Amino acid sequence: MSSVPYVHSAEGRNWKSLLLALGGKQNPPVSRIHLPAYQELVPSKYLQAFHMVSYVNRALLAPETLVYPELENYPYSRFSKSRMFTRFQLLSSLALNLSGMTIDLFDLNGRGIIEQDGYQAMLREVKPVLSAMNASGAFSARRLGVCVLVDERASYALHTKEGARIEELYPEEVFWAGLLPAMGVPMYIGTSPEDARGVAAVSGQYFRNLSQEQIERLFAENFVLLNGDALETLADLGLGHLARVDSVRWMKQNSGAYTFAQVTNGRLYTGVPNARASCVISGSDALDVSYLPQAEEEEYSALYDSFRVRRSPCQTVVGGRVLIYPFGRFASPQEIPPMLLNDVRQEILQDVLNRSGRLTAPMVEQNPYLVPYAFSSDDKAHLYLVNGSMDAVSGVPLLMANADGEYSVSALPSRGKAVAFTIRIEQGRCTLPLDIEPMESVLLTVRRVGE
Repeated sequence: MSSVPYVHSAEGRNWKSLLLALGGKQNPPVSRIHLPAYQELVPSKYLQAFHMVSYVNRALLAPETLVYPELENYPYSRFSKSRMFTRFQLLSSLALNLSGMTIDLFDLNGRGIIEQDGYQAMLREVKPVLSAMNASGAFSARRLGVCVLVDERASYALHTKEGARIEELYPEEVFWAGLLPAMGVPMYIGTSPEDARGVAAVSGQYFRNLSQEQIERLFAENFVLLNGDALETLADLGLGHLARVDSVRWMKQNSGAYTFAQVTNGRLYTGVPNARASCVISGSDALDVSYLPQAEEEEYSALYDSFRVRRSPCQTVVGGRVLIYPFGRFASPQEIPPMLLNDVRQEILQDVLNRSGRLTAPMVEQNPYLVPYAFSSDDKAHLYLVNGSMDAVSGVPLLMANADGEYSVSALPSRGKAVAFTIRIEQGRCTLPLDIEPMESVLLTVRRVGE
């Protein structure tokens, strides 16, 4: 049974060693991964927690671990969790590469199974879909996307402010795991810097877990995304030059230091010239970054105060290899400030990743919380789309650099019949002729025509 990764880290848990010891030489390790919703949540918030908790827990286990997640309804009955949301948890959990599911739906005080709640009909309907999707082999294939780097032993290395409370030992390395999927960017969790294959994302004090040689190699071999905490840590280690940074200084949110971010590169995002994104109230602190001379800065946006006076760079690519995303010092290790979930910031982020040419997986454009999971095996690729929005999607716009050509697609939806069609990617874009209702999913198997 697992709970929250940052608590496990503070407790000093080593999941691989622990489960191998419990299973012995004859038995495979087994884990009941926590699905982070005992009561019903808004689907988008649930997926955010799922990626920052369950998805990370899975990556910390040995690959051969048999995973049976904890689907629990507490304090029981449809007053706490609907049949529809329970079904959504089952569909989204497939991304964990499951062996099965443990289900706790009814009162533990002795009433037994309550048939009038109707969970049995939902389970009977969805089980064949779950089995068919799982049997495809997609979820055990190699994962593609941005590699979000975490370290199970992070609490051993991080620096605390006072050293007075165990909460100070909670690492904050999963920020990108919550942000990227919500913005339509596929990601996977890496437990070693060598797991990154083109694009890496770092937050918190992750760099303190690595040697200088490992950090330098990470920057040399990958396009790297850094949030404010990661950049501060890099500078504190005397390695700010890897991000072409001279100095950093925190600006406190809601202090008047900055009020909004504005696009400064002359490109249209959300169809608006000089588009703005608010930084007030439900935001975070941000770094004022000073770059080294000849840093080769490509600024996408800048921070301004309420008098429209420019205060500092915001989203900036330096040296063509590093994206500075200056926000940080969040209220908790499992928080994504609402102001950072914004369509302007989404389009800038996707534009940066697309122009990097390093991302080998498709991104979903426009549609918030339509989450993509990308996999690759042999001669085919898989794309699992889960709609965590309450808006239906009609036509799925994809963005993928260096992938022009014709592809055959087989689609297995969570409702309805399987379909097959052909798509053509031109200038890195295509639209999938699919409708995805809220809290539904579809598994795509994709092959390049002629191969």
